[in-house]
Amino acid sequence: MVIFLFEKKVLSLQRSIKKIENMGKLLDAFNEYVETKGGIEKVRLEYSKFKLNMIKEKLNTLIMDAMKSHDNIGTSVLRTIKTAILNWETAKENVGKVFSEADEINILKKVKSQYEETAIACNDGKHDELVKEATEQAKYVEQFLPKPVTEEEINETIKNSNISLEKKNMGLIIKYVKEVYPVADGKLVADCVKKHLN
Repeated sequence: MVIFLFEKKVLSLQRSIKKIENMGKLLDAFNEYVETKGGIEKVRLEYSKFKLNMIKEKLNTLIMDAMKSHDNIGTSVLRTIKTAILNWETAKENVGKVFSEADEINILKKVKSQYEETAIACNDGKHDELVKEATEQAKYVEQFLPKPVTEEEINETIKNSNISLEKKNMGLIIKYVKEVYPVADGKLVADCVKKHLN
């Protein structure tokens, strides 16, 4: 029994060593790939382009599905989101910029905000149908947005930041929280950080 357990531990150790060796090979391959592509920034840009193409393909599929099911609201909103992403991609200020999760969220928030503004602008008692449509469109965008970040989640992130909670580090802590939660409200983050500072 003791020999069997010993053999089992040896096999487990051998598997662990093999995994470490494989991870080392993967890391070497990655470093080689980075060198051939001209550095980590170029790799990040390449991945960014790949991610954008994946998003556009997914949107095309969703648009086709919405059209097949005669979902006019869905079709309209998804086309608007796709156009907003294409606009981001072709904007001069975004040339050479990595498309981040924060960019994706900002685009969705902007589209939602446009629909909400339309609903408010048409809310004069004469354009009830337009108000209803714009409200439904804004609600449709919500399904693609992450849940709002709570004050408790922000406070927990501040505590776990491993950054000294001093006034001079306020900017660093805010930046850290925004990296963890790109959708977090900036004012709420700043207020929470202030409460934790010594």
